[in-house]
Amino acid sequence: MSEEVLRYLPIGVSDWSDINVPDTFFVDKTQKLLKLVSGKPNKIFLSRPRRMGKSTLVSMIEDLFTNGDKNFKGTAIYGHWPQEERYPVVTLNFMNVKCTPHSQQKAISTEFYITSFTKSLCKSLQKAFERAGFTEVPKFNNESPDLDSFLKDIEDITDEHRLVFLIDEWDHPLSQTIDNKPLFSATLSVLSIFYDWLRNINAPRFILITGIMRYHEASLFTGQDIQDISMDPYWGDLLGITQDELVTYYATYIEQAAQRLQLSQDELLAELKLYYDGFCFDEDAQVKLYCPYSLNKFFEPVSPKQGPNKVPKFDTFWMNSAGASHAVRRLLASRKIDLPQIQGLCDGKDVIITQDELSQPQYFSKVEILPLLTDTGYLSIKEVIPADQAPKKELSFRCGITNKEISKKFSKVVLDHINDKLNLQALTTEDSELREALRQALEQGDITKTCAKLNELLCSIAYDAFKDFHEASYRSAFAKWLREIFPEVREETYNYQGRSDLEVQTKQGRVYVFELKVCDCPMVASNNPEEEPAIDLQKVDAEVLIPAKKQILSRSYGVNAHTQGLPVTGVALAIGSTQRRIVAWRSISAAGESCAAVPRIDLTNKHIGTP
Repeated sequence: MSEEVLRYLPIGVSDWSDINVPDTFFVDKTQKLLKLVSGKPNKIFLSRPRRMGKSTLVSMIEDLFTNGDKNFKGTAIYGHWPQEERYPVVTLNFMNVKCTPHSQQKAISTEFYITSFTKSLCKSLQKAFERAGFTEVPKFNNESPDLDSFLKDIEDITDEHRLVFLIDEWDHPLSQTIDNKPLFSATLSVLSIFYDWLRNINAPRFILITGIMRYHEASLFTGQDIQDISMDPYWGDLLGITQDELVTYYATYIEQAAQRLQLSQDELLAELKLYYDGFCFDEDAQVKLYCPYSLNKFFEPVSPKQGPNKVPKFDTFWMNSAGASHAVRRLLASRKIDLPQIQGLCDGKDVIITQDELSQPQYFSKVEILPLLTDTGYLSIKEVIPADQAPKKELSFRCGITNKEISKKFSKVVLDHINDKLNLQALTTEDSELREALRQALEQGDITKTCAKLNELLCSIAYDAFKDFHEASYRSAFAKWLREIFPEVREETYNYQGRSDLEVQTKQGRVYVFELKVCDCPMVASNNPEEEPAIDLQKVDAEVLIPAKKQILSRSYGVNAHTQGLPVTGVALAIGSTQRRIVAWRSISAAGESCAAVPRIDLTNKHIGTP
C-alpha cells in the first residue's frame, strides 16, 4: 500500500472534534455507545488505566448529547441516534482541577490545601455549567469558597433540567496525594461532598464517571446509585485495541513498519503482542487489549511527514508517559508492601487477587498494593481461579505484569524503591580502597576477590533488613555499587531469548554477565569441632551453579548489540539465604570454565577466613 493512505495518529489528542477529521486515524469504537447511554443504568462508573481512551470516550458522548450524530458520519453509530436526544452536558475533568504539586505538599497546611482545592473545584464547576449553556450559574465566594453552599445555589438548574454529567478522572486529586495521608483525607472530605450531591441529583439523563481507583470514603460508591461496569465482560473492549482491531485498522501501518524493520508481518505482530498486549479488565479474563497510546507511538515513524527512512522502535511509551513511573513509586511509598512478593513480580511470578479486592470499593487505609497496581494497569488479569481452587476460597484472579513494555520499567522502579527502603549506602570517599580493590578484581578477572569485596559491601546493610531480601534485592544492591565504579552496568537486559540479571562492562571492554541464585546452601561439617561447617561446594555447584550456567548459555545472555565484538564472561553466583552473602561462583568464557567457593570474610581482622 502507498504512503498516501496513511493518516496522522492522534497522539496526546483526546477531543473528538480533533480526531474526527479526514486526515486523522482512529479506531471506530462507537458500536456500543448507543447501548451505553440508553436506558438503565443511567449512572455509570468505568475504571481504566491512564492512556486507554477514557477522555476520548467522554468527548464523544458530550458531542452526541449536544449535537446528535451529525459529527459521526462513517462510524457505526451514525443513523442510529434518536434525533430528539439533545441535553445540556456538564463535563468536568479532574485533571484540570488544580492540586498542589507533590514537591510543595509538605510545605503547606491542610487548611490551605482544602481552601485551594475547593476553590479550584468550584471554579471548574462554574465553567462547566457555563459551557453547558447556563450563563446564569451563581458565582462562588472566591475568598472563602464553600462547596456545600455553591452546590445548593445551582440546585435550581439541576431540578429544572435533565442534565448529562460526564466526570473524567474522578480520582486524580486522590492519586496526587496518595502518599500524604493528611492531604489525602482532606481531598476525600471535599470529594465526598461533591459526589454525595451528584448521586442525589433529581432525574439526570445520564451520568458517566471515569477514573482508576475505587475509594469507599468518597461517597461515590455508597448505595446502588452508581453502577460499576468496569469488569463487565460486555464492556471489556469498550476502550483499548483488540487483536482483530489491530490487524484490521492498522494494516497499512503494520506493512510499512515491517518493511522498515526488515521483519515479516507475523514477526512484527508477535513482537507487538509481547510488548503492548495484555491489558485485561473483564471478569471472564477473555478480552486482551493493546494500549492505544503505545501502538500509536510505535507506528508514529511511519505516519505522514515523518520521512520514508524513519524506523519504529519497541520502547516503553506508556511507562514514559503521564508520570507512570513516578506514580508507581508513590503507590509503593503509600502502602506496606511484601518486598519478596513485589520482587517476584519483577521476576515474572504471578500473584492471586480476589474478585472483591479488584471490584469492590475499598477503604483507603485497607486497600493493598496489588489491587492498586492492577487498577492502574501495571498488573493485569491473566486467568480466572474458581473459588474452590483459590487460596482464600473465593473467586480470584491470577495477575501478573501486563506486558514487556511495563516490565522493563516497572522492575527498575521497584528496585529503586527497594534501595531507598533498605537505605543502601553509596560508596563514600572512605571506601576508596574497597572501590579500587573491587575495580581491579573484576578487571583482572579475579572472580573470587570480586565476590569477596561485594560481600564486604553487603556487611553495611542492617541485619533486620535482610528479612526482606530477595534475588532482586541482591541484584539491585550489586548494581548500585558497581555502577559507581564501572562505565556501564545494566540490570535485567533483554535479548531475543530472555533477560539477564546483571551485566557489567569494564573500561578494558570486557563484559561480565552475572546470573544470581539465592539458595539454601548445603553445608559439610569440619573434622575439627572448633571450626564452623563449610559450604558443600560440590552440591552447590551441581544443584545451583551448573543449572545457572546452562541458563546463561541456553538463553544467550550477553548476546546483544551493545556487546558485539567484546569478550563476554558468564558468571553464576550462589547466594546463601542464611549466610546472606555470595558463597560460590562458576564462570564460563572462551578461555574455559572455573568454579570456586567464596571465603568468608572476617571484618574484624580484614582477612579472608574459612569458606
